[in-house]
Amino acid sequence: MEITLPLNPNDLTTSYDSDTEENDKMEQNLEVLAVYEEALEIQQETLLPDYAHLVNCYDNIARIYENTKEHSKALLFYQKALEICQKNLPLNHSNVAALYNNIAGVYYTMKEYSKASSQLEYALNILKILVPKDDSNIKIVQNNIDYIKKKR
Repeated sequence: MEITLPLNPNDLTTSYDSDTEENDKMEQNLEVLAVYEEALEIQQETLLPDYAHLVNCYDNIARIYENTKEHSKALLFYQKALEICQKNLPLNHSNVAALYNNIAGVYYTMKEYSKASSQLEYALNILKILVPKDDSNIKIVQNNIDYIKKKR
């Protein structure tokens, strides 16, 4: 049996390095996810009235699921965080806007552009109440809405 090396062995090394980095990231995500899930379990068992910690746990877990491309799980946890915020904060709170924006990002990745657009519209409406009209966040969200409309 004859083994043929690629013309440039560095290409192979780079490929292995890239695969290793990706595996390391995945393992890190899974380790971090386990920590967040444990924190969430403790939070739920103690039933502390501090909703902010619970929202942070849900948000962090959602981000990990986003990173691991488990979009429906990410949506589930973002929506849980949003429900808690909607019950405990004014509807025009910046955290609510941020969660709408995060949910929009997941929908966009899933190519569900109309859902992404409507979530961004919610975020934009909140931002228009909270920040000056020329705020960069308003411009970014509006540009994202416009970009999605072109995708449809």
